[in-house]
Amino acid sequence: MSFKNKIQNWFYLDDEELQEQEAQQKRQQQQSKQQKQAVPEPKRPKKEPVKAKRPQPKKNEPVAVNEPRLVGLPNSQKASKIMLLEPRVYEEVEDMAEHLKSRRTILVNLQKLDHEQSRRVIDYLSGVIDAIGGEMARVGNGVFICAPEQVEVVGEITDY
Repeated sequence: MSFKNKIQNWFYLDDEELQEQEAQQKRQQQQSKQQKQAVPEPKRPKKEPVKAKRPQPKKNEPVAVNEPRLVGLPNSQKASKIMLLEPRVYEEVEDMAEHLKSRRTILVNLQKLDHEQSRRVIDYLSGVIDAIGGEMARVGNGVFICAPEQVEVVGEITDY
């Protein structure tokens, strides 16, 4: 063997060794294919795409080809509620604030509280109203309506 052949053998594999390695790789691939075929994968039900129902035109009604169709969305808000509240102690003001933060309108009757406590309740509620961007209006003697941002209070009640 020449020096050149020795260096080639050192850095390169012989042709026989290459052929053996290729044959071994083919055998491993065939074995993995057989293993995959031996264990069948569970069949999953196919999901069918959801199709939007389009209103069908009436018989005599003309149909526009590229007319955009409007789809109504269900109401995302619950029916509006007005909470009627008559606090007997100042500590009930936190419950009133929770109603306002939950976007409910409240009607507060402060006639059961003394003057100092009713003033504190009004101060607290006006702070909550200011924070949520709502409105507060006097309805009667010691009666106030507090509404969140999406409710508009319109009109005035005059004093007699």
